[in-house]
Amino acid sequence: MQKTWKMSWFMVVLMAMVITPWAHAQDDVSPVPVPDPEQIAEECAKHITRKANHAVGQIGNVTERCINRIGELLEDGEIERAHRLARRCGHHIDGIARRHTHAIRRLTRRCVRVLTELGAPELAERVIGVAKGQAAHIAEARKRARAAIAEQF
Repeated sequence: MQKTWKMSWFMVVLMAMVITPWAHAQDDVSPVPVPDPEQIAEECAKHITRKANHAVGQIGNVTERCINRIGELLEDGEIERAHRLARRCGHHIDGIARRHTHAIRRLTRRCVRVLTELGAPELAERVIGVAKGQAAHIAEARKRARAAIAEQF
């Protein structure tokens, strides 16, 4: 619920920046102020980066908890339970990475659409570059987490 609300709130603000000048133009014949594409691109990049950092943090937290619990199980001689836990942890980490990467993809599409409509394809490309970099950051965190869990055996 919280993630959806944050995404929705961000899109409301983003669209308000685009629609508000248009709505005011209907009431007034004065020139329509155009939203600043640079500012929109910056907000998109910040939001994408925050989402990626949140994913990496969640992956780190899950990994730490799993490693601690796997260590306890191994000390108690419960090797099979430790293996099952490692598999569940790996699936959980994969899910975190997949959900956040998908959310970044959705957000990037929306930002690119707005920036393209505003005639700023170069800024749209910059946002795409940020998104690719942050998706790679999540993928690397996922890979390191799975390796750290596997090292416990």
